[in-house]
Amino acid sequence: MIKEIKAAIESKNIDKLLTYTKDIPEEEIENAINLYEKFYEEEMGRSMFIYNFIQSIREYRENQFTGEEGIKIIEK
Repeated sequence: MIKEIKAAIESKNIDKLLTYTKDIPEEEIENAINLYEKFYEEEMGRSMFIYNFIQSIREYRENQFTGEEGIKIIEK
């Protein structure tokens, strides 16, 4: 399972990483946790910055298009 996790990390396949969390054998959990932590610290740290930036832009845009009564007039 560790080989599969490493391959998913190299290809940055988050869907596979999430799927693999259910199938990790008990004797490999310690190594798997270390791999997951390293991946999320390195890769997702950058992604979270981008995500937070996009969220703040969306909130700003929604505030620009809010009616007087506070009803959002943006179509989702």
